[in-house]
Order: sequence, then structure tokens, then C-alpha cells
Amino acid sequence: MELQGAVVATKLHEKLKRELDMEIDATYFWTDSTIVLGYIKNETTKFSPYVTNRVTQIRKSTEPQQWKHISGTKNPADIASRGATVHQLGTSRWFTGPEFLWKKNLRDELDRQPQSFAIPPSHQELRKTVTVNATQVNQGIKVDNFSKWHNLIRAVTQVRLISKRVKEKLKPIWQLQTLSSQDLQDTEELLIKLDQKQHFASEIDSLQNDGRMDTAALRTSMLEVSSIINSKPLTCVSLNDPTEGVITPHHLLTMRSNLTDHKSEGETTDREVYGRNMYKKTQQFAEEFWSHWKDYLAKIETRQKWVSPCANLKVGDVVAVVDETAERGQWMVGIVEGTKVGADNLVRSATVRISSPSKVTSAGRLALSASVACRQSSSHSVKLKFNPECTRGT
Repeated sequence: MELQGAVVATKLHEKLKRELDMEIDATYFWTDSTIVLGYIKNETTKFSPYVTNRVTQIRKSTEPQQWKHISGTKNPADIASRGATVHQLGTSRWFTGPEFLWKKNLRDELDRQPQSFAIPPSHQELRKTVTVNATQVNQGIKVDNFSKWHNLIRAVTQVRLISKRVKEKLKPIWQLQTLSSQDLQDTEELLIKLDQKQHFASEIDSLQNDGRMDTAALRTSMLEVSSIINSKPLTCVSLNDPTEGVITPHHLLTMRSNLTDHKSEGETTDREVYGRNMYKKTQQFAEEFWSHWKDYLAKIETRQKWVSPCANLKVGDVVAVVDETAERGQWMVGIVEGTKVGADNLVRSATVRISSPSKVTSAGRLALSASVACRQSSSHSVKLKFNPECTRGT
């Protein structure tokens, strides 16, 4: 009742401020309910939704410092609630208000007001707070107490067999039993599963959900793939300096000269297929794509049957080198500086200058194409067709 009266008082105050054509220096609200004052001035305690909603309405248009306490004997509002005769009403505080409002030293009355009002802990409008103490018990196996893996497996197997008999309500055998190979194998698999569950919880959860990528991870993977495809050379390599660089779709799309802005994460193993997080998933996806895409180097020319005649490598040829150690997105090109032929007069290996120094590479790891191979003549460039498989041993 008193709290709802405080809400009505704030609404009446707002209406009077709009209607009265005068400047108001300060406004104070008086109530004889210390509980209501405790609600309004409270900063930490949580109350029921009913109280919280009304306190929010009050504090939206007033400040807690504007609310003051008045004793019940001085409160004129009590006259209406308790009833009074016409004669009593004419001589009461109903029309004049409490006496201290007419004094010049009203500031003294305001200064004597307490700043806070405590709410009893047993108050029914207090929101109940339940505190639960949870004790976490580490039920892991203390593997450090065992010097050998086999001893650990045997000990755990004994415990498992005893536990199994207890669960089946059989009389436990309190002596060492002969352990079968199947029991030991089951225990070893159990220990491995427990360790995996502890250290690879997120990976297991991902695999149980079919290992699907979310939209962000899939978008990142597609961007990695497009970067690899757009790094393919479009122009010929200079015979004088193969390290000079060539134009790629990447340059035209980004208008940047630095092709390898990213750092390759290196090779990943099968155990890290989906990684510890989505970032590793996308990197694994890009690595798998690159491992297949780099085979494109050896297939960019039209394939013919190995018995068909084709050109040998010559000194000065610009070739693309298939290098398993190359980072993702790198296309290695070089100039042939020397060749070695076999008994059939076919080139079996070649010395290729990629940067410096030169290195000897199998002819099967080299390829000529229209995009990376140019042979300069006196008047024009001639495209050479070269099939690496023609130079491989049969």
C-alpha cells in the first residue's frame, strides 16, 4: 500500500511540474514507511518483481535523496486513513501539513534525516538467495603411482572385475585372479578413452556432430581455396631472372604485389584433422586442398600416351617445379641450366636454377606450360609442349 502510494506521488509530481507555470527549486517526498524508504534507497539487495518494478518507476523520475522520513504522528495522510469528524478535520494538519514545513530552518530537519534504512533479513519481499557448495572430487586414476604401463592396466583390470561382481550382486573374490588378454585389452581401451575424453572433449563433440563446420569456418576455408587458385601464374617468367615474379589473378584482384601474405601452418597429421578449434579446421581444409591442387603443376599440359614423341628439356627452358616442401600457395619456377640423359637419349634429370644455388631435380618433377614456360627467339616467343611422363623411366 505505502509503496503504491509512493508511485502515485511521483506521477502527481510529474503532472504538477507540467501544469504549474513556475520554477521549482527542489522537491521532497515524505513517507512514514521506513520499509518503502529502504526499497527506494537500496543499492544492493534484490527484491521480488512486484517491488522491483515499482521502485524502478519511482527512481525513473526522482532521486533517492529526495525521499525523506516523517513520523506517523506528524503525517497528515494518516488522518484520512484513520477517520476524523468535521470539527477534528478543520483543526488538524490535513490542510496545513506538518509544522516543520513552515519553519525557516527546514534545512536542519533535512540534515537530521538518516541516509539509509535497513530492510530486515526476514522481510517477505526479499528475493531468496540459495547458496550451494559443490565439492569437486578428482576421480582420475593416479598414473604416477605406477612405474609401468602394464602394471597400471593389470591393477585397473582387477578393480574392474571386482566392481563388476559387486554390481551383479555376486560374491567378490578377494584374491588375485588370472587376467585374460581380452580383459587387459578392454581396460587399455577404457584408459585411452578416458584420457581422450579429458583432453579432447571439444574434438569428440565435433566428431559426434558429424564434424561439420559452421558458416564462418566454411567461409574462411573457401577464401583459403580461392587464394590458392588465384596464385597460379598468368604470364611468362623472365629467362634472365626467374625470381622476378609473375602476374597472378591474386595481384589483379587485390592490387597488391605481395602474394604470400599468410603464413602456412605446416603439415598436419591425420590425428589433427579437425584440430582444437575452428581455425585449425579451416587450415586443415586448406592444406588438404593444396596437397591436391599442387598436383596440377604436373598436369597443366595435354597428356599423351608415353610412347608418343615429345620434346626433351633443353638448357634455358623455364619450368614449374613440383616441390613437396613448398608452402601453401607458392608456385616455384626456375630455369634449366643443365640436363642429364639416359641410355635412350631422353632427359632423366635436370639442373634447375630457382634462386641460388642451383639444384638437381628429376625431370618428372618439372613441367612446361603456356603460363610459365617461354622460349625466346629472335622475333617471337614459342610455346613448348613438354610431357614429364615421357621422360620418366618405364
